[in-house]
Amino acid sequence: MPIEEVKITFHRVRQCGYYGWGADAPAFGGLEETLTEMSEWSQGAALSLTKLLDPAGDDPELPVYLFGMHREGHDWTFATWNEVPAHEGGVASVSRRSVVGQAEVHMNAIHADDIPGYATYFWAVPQHNVIASVRFTHNVSGQEGMRSYVERFLTLESGHVVEGEVDGEMKIVGYSEGEGEPLVKVYPKFRTSAFVKAGHIEHILRNHARIRKVIRRGHLSVTNRADRGTLQHIVQFLRGRAAPNQVFLNKAAYVQLEYTPTLDELREMIAGESEDPGTTAWDDMGFVFQGEPNKKYWVGKSLASENFELDIERDTEATVNLESLSRALHARRAAILRLLRNDA
Repeated sequence: MPIEEVKITFHRVRQCGYYGWGADAPAFGGLEETLTEMSEWSQGAALSLTKLLDPAGDDPELPVYLFGMHREGHDWTFATWNEVPAHEGGVASVSRRSVVGQAEVHMNAIHADDIPGYATYFWAVPQHNVIASVRFTHNVSGQEGMRSYVERFLTLESGHVVEGEVDGEMKIVGYSEGEGEPLVKVYPKFRTSAFVKAGHIEHILRNHARIRKVIRRGHLSVTNRADRGTLQHIVQFLRGRAAPNQVFLNKAAYVQLEYTPTLDELREMIAGESEDPGTTAWDDMGFVFQGEPNKKYWVGKSLASENFELDIERDTEATVNLESLSRALHARRAAILRLLRNDA
């Protein structure tokens, strides 16, 4: 099998299941149960039937479909299909009538009844309550779409959903722990956040007053707008932000600024970096402390993210064989899970 380099980025599963108002722990549900139910629900289903969102009007969110699921040991590998507007060129398309896990993908002209879009891949390890995005060349993580999809599944299709007749129509009337159990006042939730190794970030936060320089290496947006000062533009870049409505040209840049952020500013900067980790190992934000002029503390080093080489098969130029990916991840499981350790 050909070897491909993939970027694996872990996210903690903060909430998964059905929660009472203000509760930290679910009344019922969990990651393993949810993934098992999604697999059983989609077994043999046409791809079109896995769409859980029908955008209305100018809703910017586009539909997501369940592209396939495969279990290896106690872990799950799954993929979503992210729909894009039909007029966009250079994208693959999949037949709506395809069966989940056996999708018929077209690489050239979009056929009638096709869904143009792209696949995104994930590796869930319930033992550690984490889900990793698995990104290939030119592939986006799809975390946001996946999060919304799983929460909608919990809302609309899981075994905890209870339907009843309302005004002559069958509608969802609530949720219960199981068939025949009473309705419970709970809310379906699925939330993830970037897996940040606490020790690294805590050290930066504890020593925020000692920060003398903030470093940003990445891609700077060179804009034609001049309504903000140069310093503000650099600070925005350091925080991973860009000015609105700008025309820009991305250029590789390394900016080092003598700057001591407040604790609130520092938290905001780290949160922004953690929620949207760079697309390459080169994109990162770092700090130099007073008394340590030759040492840099990088935020990216605190994220459970790294590139790995995996032996995989592709079904098409744009899609990966899910069973092959699952086996490859399982074979490297111990090495990949070392990313979750603080000493990694």
